Amino acid sequence: MRISDTIRRQIHTGIEFQMAGRWKEAERTLRSVERPIRALPAGSERTHLELALLEARATLHMYRQEWAAAEERLREMLRQLAAEPDESMKQWQGSALTNLSSVCAQSGRDLEAAELSQRAVAVFESMTAPRPEDVEMLATTRNNLAAQAARESRFDDAKMHANHALMAATGQGSMLPEGQALRLLGTIASLEDDLPAAADYLGRAQDVLTRFGAHLESAQVGLVLARLAAQRGDGREFAAHMEEVREAFRSRGELRAIAEIDYMQAEFLLAWVPEEHDRAALNLDWSGVDADTDPYTLSQDHQNDLLLGGAVDYAIPAALALDAMRTQFPSGYQRERFVTQVADPARDAAFRAALQSSNGMATFALIEWQAASGTPTVVLPAGAAARPVEGTAGAGASADEAVELMLPSGPAVAVEPVPRMLLAPGQGEVLGEEYATARTRYGQELRSPELVQRWAEPGDRPTVVLTYVDTGHGTFCNWRVDGAPGGVGRVAHEEMERALGRLAQGLPSVAAGVDKVATYTDLLTSGPLVDYAAEWEVAVGLAEAFLATPLVDQLAAYHEAGVRPHVRVQPSPRTAAVPWELLAVDTTDVRLVEIADVTVVAPGHVPGAGIDAADGGARSVWSGGGRFRGRDGAGATASGASAADARPPRGGLLGRLRRSGAGPVPGGAGQVSDGAGGAVPVAGGGAGAAEVAAAGAPGVAATSSTADTVMALDPRIPGWPAASALGSVLGRVTPGNARYAGLLERLDSYARAGRVDVPGGDLTGLFRRTDADRDWLAAALQAGPKRFVYVGHVSAAATERGQADDSQLHLSCTVDVPGLAEPMREHRPLSARDLLADPQRWPMPPRVALIGCESGADARFRDPYGLVGAVVRAGATLVTGTRWPLLTEHALSSLADVAGNPITDAVLAVDAAHDAPDAVAAFSAWQRERLAAWRSSRAVADSPLLWAGLVTFTTA
Repeated sequence: MRISDTIRRQIHTGIEFQMAGRWKEAERTLRSVERPIRALPAGSERTHLELALLEARATLHMYRQEWAAAEERLREMLRQLAAEPDESMKQWQGSALTNLSSVCAQSGRDLEAAELSQRAVAVFESMTAPRPEDVEMLATTRNNLAAQAARESRFDDAKMHANHALMAATGQGSMLPEGQALRLLGTIASLEDDLPAAADYLGRAQDVLTRFGAHLESAQVGLVLARLAAQRGDGREFAAHMEEVREAFRSRGELRAIAEIDYMQAEFLLAWVPEEHDRAALNLDWSGVDADTDPYTLSQDHQNDLLLGGAVDYAIPAALALDAMRTQFPSGYQRERFVTQVADPARDAAFRAALQSSNGMATFALIEWQAASGTPTVVLPAGAAARPVEGTAGAGASADEAVELMLPSGPAVAVEPVPRMLLAPGQGEVLGEEYATARTRYGQELRSPELVQRWAEPGDRPTVVLTYVDTGHGTFCNWRVDGAPGGVGRVAHEEMERALGRLAQGLPSVAAGVDKVATYTDLLTSGPLVDYAAEWEVAVGLAEAFLATPLVDQLAAYHEAGVRPHVRVQPSPRTAAVPWELLAVDTTDVRLVEIADVTVVAPGHVPGAGIDAADGGARSVWSGGGRFRGRDGAGATASGASAADARPPRGGLLGRLRRSGAGPVPGGAGQVSDGAGGAVPVAGGGAGAAEVAAAGAPGVAATSSTADTVMALDPRIPGWPAASALGSVLGRVTPGNARYAGLLERLDSYARAGRVDVPGGDLTGLFRRTDADRDWLAAALQAGPKRFVYVGHVSAAATERGQADDSQLHLSCTVDVPGLAEPMREHRPLSARDLLADPQRWPMPPRVALIGCESGADARFRDPYGLVGAVVRAGATLVTGTRWPLLTEHALSSLADVAGNPITDAVLAVDAAHDAPDAVAAFSAWQRERLAAWRSSRAVADSPLLWAGLVTFTTA
């Protein structure tokens, strides 16, 4: 036998090992032919074998989901081929294009994937005498096009491509693409609710794949068949499929698949709980159930008890395992796909099992688990960064190291599993027993070794932490009071969508294709946040959805005792844009910010604060309906009634506020509460509450020193003129313009004290700088300032890609500056990924202000490491950003004839708050001042649209 035939046989053996899931053996087999191929004389035969080995290595990387390494091999194949190769080389060009299409689809580049697949189809169809393997690859390419069309819900196109693939594969006896085509057709049929057709296609697919020896793919089809059997209520068939696939996956060490089987088992058990029991549990009024309640006392049927107990035992450990497994994916896009398809359904099964079991403490712990974030790490394929990135596992990685990191096609932010967490003093770890079960059941550690506690030592005033998580069964919430578990509840989808939908109608959008002039004109003239009665209804709707009566009662009791608590909110992705400060806490138009200082938990930080509870339990729990009420038991303002008519002149919580003098008087801006029943002076005008000093409130001491503040004010962006999309934010700042008098006066006071470096001694030189790039910023931050203030453009990350680290600041960086963000014309933005990759280069001071569109949108993502998360990781402890896009003063004046300088005033207020001894109290005081002005004037210039989008994030 010729040596070349032996090499081909070895490569084929390596491919067979891949399909059987024996990846180490596949790697060894393919490595064994490298030297023999190099020893062959140059020529066509050696070239064919080199390409065959490259393709086999690429497919091995694809099986192991090592997308960067696979892409590198495939592009190397294409580089070795001519643009229009001869007939004998077309097979390699077509297969490389097909496989590269799959890689692009896995990393979110769907347009490129479709284009590559179409090119591959053209190559295969241009062959004059295609071999059986060429027809097989053509069928595979058609399957790729079918899968992409199915993902986009283009089911007719998907079926057309899959049927073409099926005909081609069947005609040549190509069993793998035949099985894949049948699997696709079965999946599409199930999505179209044609269960008989789905079962037929999938059964045929499993038979074909088993005969071919693709046992892992066959077992995956078995999982889908088990799900279909469960949908039909066929317990016997469900059990048979589950036993078969469990053994198939266990024999190959497929832990993820075993966890999927367990959560499906839980779903099946839950489906057998009678409908009336299900309805009673899901709509239960939780006000009388606490953590000490026996989980099954509400179930009258012993069989239901057994079903629920089994569901809990399967669901929670499986959900913990699959959530931890998502961290194997290095990019947010890949994690998002895995979470959506696998981890989220398992999470939903766990929450439903706990909910139906009426187990308040388990639900509380599940919320703590879902709200936690793992530590982020930037991973870089070889050559991805033009300069070394310190402290990064992937920096300068070799090709083999890149394989181990499972990198996508470019730099990305990986996250570690969540840490071990103590629930409360004396209560042990969050889900400790369930994690131990999962570790035993799935054979791997699922948490980072770090042990953190979910509370902090008590301060001089109460701290309340509200945590929200989204599930398929609604948004769940728990709260703590001074560290002790206080309650847990659930908001149904319908209720939440009503409240959030009404809010969304009043918010600006920067989405592509939006007619901003028309949209913003409508917002400023008739939007729900610029009409007083409509805004009050929004505040009531949000409160009804997201605030529990027991919590509001406790906050009211604090206020009546002369205490202003600190309320810290950890929002979920669905609630990221909620202006918590505005939420109504009484029918007499009292807002949350009037009885508490409100901040948001800094992304990625443990939000707990406080001391142990006497009983350690979740003492009260709440769910749907009846949570918002007046202090006298009256309901919320009816739709259509004006807020003024609904508010009694005296009485109610706000009446008590006004009579005691402890709160703001409508129209008055001279005094605010100090949280202890007294009043303190505040600065007048838009500058806000620079002088507020509330005892015991959280915050980092801000001491004055030479050049203690770094300011990047409306930096000039290369390639973007002043009137363009990334043009000037503040406009031309000149000394004689009264519009900027307050801002220039503030800067002048800083300059005279030596607190800011003024270019050339000219205050206007602080604006529209051309040298305010990332190198300038790095040098300024490394000098050790106390504060950093950025006012300019921010590009928020697209939520559909699942990568908060795509968020970008726009400094004066040219396109030639090295970085991890894609260029925009002549400019390269500074991304959150850059900041996360090299926090030593950009060490952040304790207080940071990022005033730009949606700079504080981190919470929209499961892994919330956008700009706020990045600066917190780099050292900031208090950050102010924005929940939604800010309208420029030019837009306000031209579209709605808004007088004054509301945006400049907001910048001044944030700056003043960050310069105050207690930034949280100062900023909250300014918000109360703006709320009082809104009540008094009801003018657009004072509306919450212009100031409630600002949000302060805290780490304690």
